[in-house]
Amino acid sequence: MFIRCCFSSQGENCLFCSSSQQRNQWQWGCFNGETVLHRACKRNQVETLLQILALPGIDVNVKDHVGWTPLHEACNHGSHACVKALLRHHPAPQLKGQVGGVSPLHDALLCGHTDIAKTLLRHAGSDLLLQKDHHGRTPLDLVSSATLRQELKQSALMGDTAMEHLGSEVRDLPFLEACSCLLKCLLLTYQLERPQVQDVPLSLGLKLARALKKHSAQRVTAGWADTQSVRLVEDMETVLGVEECLAQLVPAVTECQGAHTRLLIILLEEMKEHRAALLTNTDAL
Repeated sequence: MFIRCCFSSQGENCLFCSSSQQRNQWQWGCFNGETVLHRACKRNQVETLLQILALPGIDVNVKDHVGWTPLHEACNHGSHACVKALLRHHPAPQLKGQVGGVSPLHDALLCGHTDIAKTLLRHAGSDLLLQKDHHGRTPLDLVSSATLRQELKQSALMGDTAMEHLGSEVRDLPFLEACSCLLKCLLLTYQLERPQVQDVPLSLGLKLARALKKHSAQRVTAGWADTQSVRLVEDMETVLGVEECLAQLVPAVTECQGAHTRLLIILLEEMKEHRAALLTNTDAL
């Protein structure tokens, strides 16, 4: 039988606060080592959980004094609504985090919460089934019913399919357009107000590019007193890394026809072209 320490708490009420200091106290102000996030997940208080997660600076993966995360607590106590809320949160909670070899999926199955286990698998796919606890047991090793094992595998396959299609379509175009507009404005403002990499004399630009191919900007500028020169090198490092950033964008973003998103992609593509020109000239030396 699986036994997990569940710590009793003192003080039932917690007032919502507005200041950052109070928010930090609210997140870290512990009841016997637990945060308010942990308590909400243990009690399946999803409305309280959502209000906490809406606050800036809240860490969804915060650990209590033993190492359990809010997702662990929700899985352990059968708080299905809280599990779903955590999985919808961005950034997402860590599904593979383990405490003493116990992952959230192990936790759910050990406590008999098979509905939560299926939800986790539909969200993250078959990779979760590969995890082993400190006894070398996978999640399926914890299940005695052949029927339930098959159902869990089917949920994992559904998760695999969902992840394959992830990024193939824009689910919230207004939100994507708003983010693209903000990034586009920041990039354009940055280009107008800061000295540009393309304004650097070619010989100096090539030397910097050659140095940044081997070392980080921090190392290249170590000991420099001129902050403007340091920022210029940092700018060049950003330009040299733009191709990698573009490669990480999912097709749903790069192929989006929203006006702001398209303009942002064009600006990034121009930076990529400038990067290619720099590296071509550097290689020619």
